[in-house]
Amino acid sequence: MINKNKKMKKLKQKCDKWVDKHKLIMAFSFTIAVGLLITTAYISFLTPTMAQIYNSPDIAQTALKSPNIASEGTIREKVWSVLGEYELSFDEKLMFMQVLNCESKFDEYAIGVNNNGTVDVGIAQFNSQYFKDRVCYFNWRCAIEKMVEIYQTEGNLNKWVCSRKI
Repeated sequence: MINKNKKMKKLKQKCDKWVDKHKLIMAFSFTIAVGLLITTAYISFLTPTMAQIYNSPDIAQTALKSPNIASEGTIREKVWSVLGEYELSFDEKLMFMQVLNCESKFDEYAIGVNNNGTVDVGIAQFNSQYFKDRVCYFNWRCAIEKMVEIYQTEGNLNKWVCSRKI
């Protein structure tokens, strides 16, 4: 009986050692898992999905509430205001907003380098190969007017890759 108790005691000590040794690893793993879960939930909560960005008329609603946006407001509001100067339907204006958001996130100074060596420039990401007139490159208003001109001439925005994604 004493021998059996000794063996049990030794076994218990080995188990306790193993648990002590691995407690830190298990606690660390648990902490990382919880941290990742919280981070993922936080990012999911704060980051809108592409569907939310493209299908949300809140940009339009904000612009519609402010009649004199041209001199104030965000670039999105200014763009919406300029689009309002043309005979475009609500859906057409929303399409422009979606393409611009996809192309440059409304960054009038955006520059994108393509695999073929060409460069996309400005809010409308004009491609250096096709748009030789550099006047509109970093002038957001000129860029929007040029986009509308192309749309009214061609009936589409197919020159922009993002127009095929929406």
